Amino acid sequence: MNESYSEQLDMLFEDIKLPEKDYSTFLKIDISGIQDYIFHVQSDKAARTLKGRSFLVQALGWLAEENIKQAVNDDCYTIYNGGGNVYMLVNEEEALLDGMEGRLNDVLTPYSLYICISTVSYAAKDFRNCKRALEQQSAKDKQRKYQGQHEAFHSFELPRDLPDREEKNQEDKWHVLTKQLVKHKGYTIETADGSQQDLLGADGVIRLGDFQLKIVRNPTEDKKLDKSILVNLPTWDNDLLDDGRLKERINKEYKRQAKRDGTPERTVEAGQILEFSVLAALAGKRTGTPKLGILKMDVDNLGMVFGDLPDAQAMTYLSKAFKWFFEERFCEIWNEAFEYNCHARGSDGKYQTKGNPQKKPYSQNLYVVFAGGDDCFVLGGWDTILAFADRIESEFQQFVLELKQHKRTEFLSDRKVTLSAGVELVGPKHPTILFARAANEAIDTAKDYEKERKDEAGKLSNGKHRICLFNEALSWEDYRNCQTWRDRLAGLISSKRCNRSLFYRIQHSSAGFQEMPHPSALQYKQDKFPEEWHLYHFLGRMRNTSSGTFKTVDELVKAYAPALLKVYKNNGGNTHMTYPLAARLAEFSTRTIKLSSDE
Repeated sequence: MNESYSEQLDMLFEDIKLPEKDYSTFLKIDISGIQDYIFHVQSDKAARTLKGRSFLVQALGWLAEENIKQAVNDDCYTIYNGGGNVYMLVNEEEALLDGMEGRLNDVLTPYSLYICISTVSYAAKDFRNCKRALEQQSAKDKQRKYQGQHEAFHSFELPRDLPDREEKNQEDKWHVLTKQLVKHKGYTIETADGSQQDLLGADGVIRLGDFQLKIVRNPTEDKKLDKSILVNLPTWDNDLLDDGRLKERINKEYKRQAKRDGTPERTVEAGQILEFSVLAALAGKRTGTPKLGILKMDVDNLGMVFGDLPDAQAMTYLSKAFKWFFEERFCEIWNEAFEYNCHARGSDGKYQTKGNPQKKPYSQNLYVVFAGGDDCFVLGGWDTILAFADRIESEFQQFVLELKQHKRTEFLSDRKVTLSAGVELVGPKHPTILFARAANEAIDTAKDYEKERKDEAGKLSNGKHRICLFNEALSWEDYRNCQTWRDRLAGLISSKRCNRSLFYRIQHSSAGFQEMPHPSALQYKQDKFPEEWHLYHFLGRMRNTSSGTFKTVDELVKAYAPALLKVYKNNGGNTHMTYPLAARLAEFSTRTIKLSSDE
């Protein structure tokens, strides 16, 4: 067992206080409408508001829990609170919770958010069935969304300054909240003083029901967030401020925005949150391709795992472990450095490698919109996103392995708990709501790939534990192989041993094989047609330029041809796409560096 994880899990579980009495009711709070709410913002202002919006969702869970505690006179036990879901055991009299859901939703309705509070009878000895009944009840209760709320059915003549209209005063509130989070990294919850009626105040105070949350400089130990990814963002530091060209470019963007919006002109300063255009420009500086990468990751089959837990204690331990990984361990990885190969065009107009490999911190290149519970949403320079996805999945595998070995969570030992991901590459001004939906579609593709297809052993694939890139759902092994070949192919360009036509040939090499008739239709033996020489012929012109190029292409063909042949035989899989995708990424990695506004 890895000492760091084993010791961390020991400390984590030691702090958990298990329920010391019996409870009569199992309660769930479900906050819906989260994604559309978080990402419904203009792209050029998204960096200053997305983290605040994401944090508010977490804050709603904390505040909703406090309202429940007050209603039941603290006669309760919280199993889990995060990601828009709260699970609690309570001794509840129906009258105590009567009307609470409606009162809370009166505040949330203008934001297109909705809180659903569901309850079922609880018996500790029948935890599995109680948990299953609670999920069914919650699904049923959410179908009566807004029932009894007259405010939800007003005519369209309501004032145009509703919070979800995103007018300037509301944008300023989000900006204030986000700045406070980055600066203070802690909070306090207190009884609301009644002076604030809206969900979010001008001073960054969040109010729900009878309680309010404030960002404070010196929080109590249990309210500190300095080790959590919830409040950490990429900001301008001295290293970036020394880049005169980048600084000048962003100041020009600020000037154009101020002129367009009629707002005071901003200038780049230390500690400011990095705009998405900066993250893309940094990727452009490294690779010549100024694009953003959008990453969505999600734990596979976790609903089934939680649905089959033996008791509330097991749910508490497992929830705490995953919450720690996706918030605190995630933050530790975010603060690490990643290696990259800088392939750029020199003054002679030819590509060359500059002092490889080089290192940069993830924290300077990645904006984590949210991470917690069992999923995350991250954006940043496209090359950084590809490296970060690999790093998180590798670490998650090790974490789950050790979690299964721990005495408190050994019930996981026969469970397959994996991670799937979806990646999209977009321009820095791509609408936020669209790239969020595209990332969701990508991860759905990863999870659904070959779901009903049988493998070579005749077993059905579960269709998960994959990463979708360029609409191809690769296994994580193929994904890592793709990154390796990307660097090898890019190295041919940077060392001046080849021209870029090699990338084109590799990218288009699989199309002909996939379109060929099946061998049985031509009465050829499957193990003889097509043979490797077809691929050598297609890439052959690239093999004669130098011995180094010959060796690389020769190794590529020997790995690539069997994968193509497998598809040709109709045995399925898409391992063959590893190589065309590697060529496409190598092309992205070796483009001319540009810093103009029309990148």
